[in-house]
Amino acid sequence: MDLRSYACSFTLKNGVEITLRAVRSDDRERLRTAIARLEPGTLYTRFFGIKKELSETELTAATDVDFDEVFALVAVLSSNPEILIGGGRYVRLPGVVPAEAEVAFMVEEDYQGLGLASLILRELSAAAKAAGVEYFIAEVMPSNAAMLSVFRRSGHPMSSRIDGGVVHVRLSL
Repeated sequence: MDLRSYACSFTLKNGVEITLRAVRSDDRERLRTAIARLEPGTLYTRFFGIKKELSETELTAATDVDFDEVFALVAVLSSNPEILIGGGRYVRLPGVVPAEAEVAFMVEEDYQGLGLASLILRELSAAAKAAGVEYFIAEVMPSNAAMLSVFRRSGHPMSSRIDGGVVHVRLSL
């Protein structure tokens, strides 16, 4: 699987056509715009704090990935220019045996509940398994019932525990 050139089209539950593709360095401004459009509550559940924008360092880390230790997907509307409506990534944890990766998602509010996070998780899982990752881990706010539901319905065996006001999720791939 050539992760750098990954791109696949999907139809969401509401009939909207999207492309799920590997992140590129030229996604920097699309990501900046997408973050600026998000509601404070969505940003809070993704970043566990108040955040209005990503720093230049965070934008670089989000869009310049190595496709070995980090794999990131973006969901875009096929308009001209493309509009970024979501994304997800996994980051391999160094030195952990069996291999684990932390997974994280972001979906614009207008596209939540349409199966986009599930699509992203499915495609990230396939890429991770091909790369030898055996487990995904994630930290989720207990109030983020939608994300917890995505993990529960993923088809992957899941364990979770609450510690420090955060739900620690582990998915077996």
